Amino acid sequence: CNSINYCNKECQVSQWPKHKEICNTIKQIKKDVYDELAKVKDKHGMFGWMEPSFVEGGPTGNMREITFYLAMRVHYTHYLIKCGLENESKLAKELAMEHILDFFYINDKYGPPFYELAACLLVDLERYTEM
Repeated sequence: CNSINYCNKECQVSQWPKHKEICNTIKQIKKDVYDELAKVKDKHGMFGWMEPSFVEGGPTGNMREITFYLAMRVHYTHYLIKCGLENESKLAKELAMEHILDFFYINDKYGPPFYELAACLLVDLERYTEM
């Protein structure tokens, strides 16, 4: 899943039984997110669908596709956070934080549920200036 950095191969092998289930889940969700993103990009272009004006004022069809994609990203972010907490992985937490920051950029509708979580992650990651 590329969400954890290990000090060496032996550490990775010893931690595999603990990490295996969440690793496989993260890999599958990540694949699903990228597959869905490809569909949205094919239809709406690389970045046009991310503009707040498009998301807020777009036709119902646009919102349905984008909402589904974002819901999948929320699910992916949840598992990255879980992985980060269970394995004390700074990398997994950083990846989750980047997704959360994207939610803030895309639309205020998706940001508010993450405000408290974002603050906690920023403190945990010692990214105080971004708070």
